[in-house]
Amino acid sequence: MMTEQEFYKRYIFDRHTDILGKGGFGKVFKAWDSHRHVYVAIKMQEVDYQYPNARLSKEVELAHRLDHPNVAKYLECYTFENHFGEFDFAVMNYYDSGSLDRWIGADLPLSVRYDILIQILEGIAYLHREGIIHRDLKPQNILMIHHAGQYIPLITDFGISKQLDDGQSRSVSNSSAFLTPHYASPEQLFGRKINKHSDLWSFGVIAYRMLVGSMPFDTGGYPADSESGRSEFIRQVSSGMLPEAICAVSEPWQSVIRGCLVVDGAERFQHAEDCLALIANFVDGEETIKVDVVAEGDDIIVVDERVDVEHKDDKDDKSAKDSKDNVTPPPPSGSPKRKRGLLWLVLLLLLVGGAVGGYYNRNAFGFYMVGDYYNRNGKQGVVFDTSGFGRHGKIVSLDEARLQWCTDSQYDKAIVVGTSSESDGKANTDKVMRRSDSGEYPAFTWCREKGADWYLPAKDELLTIYNNKSAINATLAKHGEKLSGWYWSSTECAGKEKFCAWPVYMDDGDTGNFNKINIIYVRAVSAF
Repeated sequence: MMTEQEFYKRYIFDRHTDILGKGGFGKVFKAWDSHRHVYVAIKMQEVDYQYPNARLSKEVELAHRLDHPNVAKYLECYTFENHFGEFDFAVMNYYDSGSLDRWIGADLPLSVRYDILIQILEGIAYLHREGIIHRDLKPQNILMIHHAGQYIPLITDFGISKQLDDGQSRSVSNSSAFLTPHYASPEQLFGRKINKHSDLWSFGVIAYRMLVGSMPFDTGGYPADSESGRSEFIRQVSSGMLPEAICAVSEPWQSVIRGCLVVDGAERFQHAEDCLALIANFVDGEETIKVDVVAEGDDIIVVDERVDVEHKDDKDDKSAKDSKDNVTPPPPSGSPKRKRGLLWLVLLLLLVGGAVGGYYNRNAFGFYMVGDYYNRNGKQGVVFDTSGFGRHGKIVSLDEARLQWCTDSQYDKAIVVGTSSESDGKANTDKVMRRSDSGEYPAFTWCREKGADWYLPAKDELLTIYNNKSAINATLAKHGEKLSGWYWSSTECAGKEKFCAWPVYMDDGDTGNFNKINIIYVRAVSAF
């Protein structure tokens, strides 16, 4: 067993000048291995018995049994105790290409970025098959090898990863200690049970940043360490609404990112293989797929014919019989891989606006995207929020009114209704409509007169509408309507502002606290 003196004699580094990085779980140094005559990376972590399962020696023990080209390996681990405390030292190969964080801003072709992301997904899929939830996936924890034009990502830093015990197949307890908030899933941020799909949220953030060049959720211009910044970040994550820049991402990656960044973990992609299957089944320029879809209740029956497409410069005059002979035979109908691939193919085509050649309309089968015109069961509106691949969501009314939040007489009585929810406008509206004097609240009653499931949107719902204003206005314009000006939310101000409620300005997303007797615009919202 190597002593501490022997360790420092073999591995030569300066703790002040050779530091590569540091975080909640220690520091990493670049060191010279005088035995092998190569540089190595040494991770040093003080043993904290408050987190016994997160110590570095356990991370190395876990990584030692893993064997995948996209998962980093440790060489050795040593533990030394001195008058400063007890420390674990883990030794691994040094990669001079650094971490993925260094390459995100580099001028890499899209094809290279796609390939890196696919390899990361394959690494995640392997970890999950081994029963490991990483819990802290981020660019800094993905090392890069760049050799002979090849880029190979290596997932590392299993400091807070969770090893599922035998029989523990679904969710595990959460721990927010040391996680990186900007890549953490909503369930991690809010202290809920986590699952393998928690890693897929983190992957979605990484993929968005790699393909868009910015983060999908930020602090809105506030300092990251300020309360306002934290609140704005949490608000954006909770809304689940992605910036319009996502629309510039090519398929299938746009659908992959959208499928990963779903707030409700149950409706998010559940497995890394789901993402890989979606990518593998994407229709590129080399083939077309004719899809016949028959909907029976909630089931979708798919019949497809995959046909090779002749290149334009192909001069061969093939007969119909020859073309028929060249049809690629499908795999057996009972193949799970085929069924899964077809399912994701159909979902992809629904998401991107219809099948190749216009064989069907996604709205006809109840799949919607933000900005779509909704007209089902006598209910009309414009979709501004979706979930479950567009099977569910919310619409905003086609028409609007200019009304008071409450009448002058109610205002004079200084009545506080208690509609304090910033995200659930239906709960706020139900609270008002249960009052015997509900007729004194014009904005609420106008919305409810449209039907029992219509309501005055809460503050966050109005902000979601604002964030999707361009797509919504494009559809409203066809009906002679437009979102512009101040709109009432159902959210009442608290404290000294109890005589006010929150409106949102649709021209720039500003919020204010207006007296409830002001007359401003009102639009209703309903779920589908």
